Amino acid sequence: MTKTFEDAAVMLNLLTGYDRLDIASVEHPREDYVAQMRQPVKPLRIGVPRAPYFDMLDEDVAKSVEAAINAIAGMTTSVKQVRLPSARGTRGGGGEAYAYHEEYFSKSSGLYQIPIRRSLQGGKDAKAVDYIQANWKLQMLRRTIDDAFTSQNVDLLVLPTRRRTPRTVDIAIKREGSDKPRNPELESPGDFNAFGIPALRLQRCRLAHWADDCWSALL
Repeated sequence: MTKTFEDAAVMLNLLTGYDRLDIASVEHPREDYVAQMRQPVKPLRIGVPRAPYFDMLDEDVAKSVEAAINAIAGMTTSVKQVRLPSARGTRGGGGEAYAYHEEYFSKSSGLYQIPIRRSLQGGKDAKAVDYIQANWKLQMLRRTIDDAFTSQNVDLLVLPTRRRTPRTVDIAIKREGSDKPRNPELESPGDFNAFGIPALRLQRCRLAHWADDCWSALL
């Protein structure tokens, strides 16, 4: 969303703050992200959760991410392998996503890409009990995720967000326009949405005609 870390910090300073009319907003004191980003990084202890986030990596992605980890290791106190709790079972059958899109989806479902449309249609039939049980798991995960950091003595995690090299724009357009069922993308950010902890995705693009980044690291 921004070209530099400082731009991202400035944007966060403008976006954050409690809004009582936003059901997802949490009342929390404002923080100065621009000031915080200038803190020294040497004391940081880095965790690398290899399983399952490093499984089935494309060769180019693996090389780039390992190079990034090595560079970070030279700037910080330590780098060690860690494990994270599973976010499985926290999605609630897609009911929440459908509820968010219902007004627009009911009027203009044809404007949605076919895979998104199929996913939302599945969420339309989600059961309330599935959503409630998934929400219980989600809240428990968010209450306990800090334990993964404190028990393993790490401050920051580094991992790839995408496991494959990018498609061209033409291939991506054809893929999104197809109604053929496809395997889910191997991505990591979804878990961190479930964890509810701050994350920063750093992308390095190789050529302008690629539809996605060549590699990216989630911090």
